[in-house]
Amino acid sequence: MYNNLYCENIYLYLKNKKKIYDSKFYKYEYGYYNLDNIEKIKLPPDIVNKLPKEFKVNNWKDLICKSIEEKFYLMKNVEKWCNYHNNNLFKKNYVIFDCNLYLRNNGFDIIDEPDFQLNNTNSRNNYNLIYRLNTRRI
Repeated sequence: MYNNLYCENIYLYLKNKKKIYDSKFYKYEYGYYNLDNIEKIKLPPDIVNKLPKEFKVNNWKDLICKSIEEKFYLMKNVEKWCNYHNNNLFKKNYVIFDCNLYLRNNGFDIIDEPDFQLNNTNSRNNYNLIYRLNTRRI
């Protein structure tokens, strides 16, 4: 039995054109346009040579769907190949929730929008000093 997981939203969209993230508050990072283009792109010959002989596929959509349905042990390699050849398909498979738009549509007034700066290294010096070494954590 294989314990790997597969990405259900990519599978459902490629198989049935069912959008899971169909809301104006979510922005799908990879984009449905790019998923539509995957159907048209043919597989490179080096990937076709790595597949089993009885596994006949022509494009990326067929490879993803058939590997989930029939040859699930290939899914880990299929994810690697898709990330390499298709602009990080599985790595960019996430949504961004627009909380400002959500709050405005639900009647909340947003006066001050938060400005988060995560790259401020000056304030992290004390944190790095304390948590860098194992002996200082205690």
